[in-house]
Amino acid sequence: MDLTSFLTSFGTSFVIFLVLLLLFTWLSRKPGNYVVYYPNRILKGMDPWEGGSKTRNPFAWIREALSSTEEDVLAMSGVDAAVYFVFLTTALGILIVAGLVLLPVLLPVAATDHSETSSNITSNGTLSELDKLSMGHVKEMSHRLWAFVIATYWVSFAAYYLLWNAYKHVSDLRAAALISPKVRAEQFAVL
Repeated sequence: MDLTSFLTSFGTSFVIFLVLLLLFTWLSRKPGNYVVYYPNRILKGMDPWEGGSKTRNPFAWIREALSSTEEDVLAMSGVDAAVYFVFLTTALGILIVAGLVLLPVLLPVAATDHSETSSNITSNGTLSELDKLSMGHVKEMSHRLWAFVIATYWVSFAAYYLLWNAYKHVSDLRAAALISPKVRAEQFAVL
């Protein structure tokens, strides 16, 4: 894949994202759809916009989501939503920890290896710009490949550590919710 194809694909995906975001915003503001978008607030007898702003800004929810604490999420949506957010922050943490080490190390390792093997040639006989940044650009049996092996172990251990911390945190959340004397309907599934 060449750079222009990548940018075209990225731009198309971003436009689709914006259209879906605006459609979500428009549909969530229609009073007939409140039961779909705000069921917990309605079941608790709250106004769907209570605690939030009624602004027409489609990005207002981002500020509310970033400013809410874990206790707010637990009180409003229950343990499952808090666990979901722990999962999302763990995945983001893995990406950040991996990216902070891998991008500055592996991109230069691959980009500065000046080998052009037949496996790096695309169907029309040209080396893609993005292929120059991959492990496929490094010569076979090169000592540079050890950087990719070490990076694989780094990502694995970082992921294991972050997932272990998330597991302990989720276990504590679930234990606290089960010990709590307050009975919450969302803690139980009806089959």
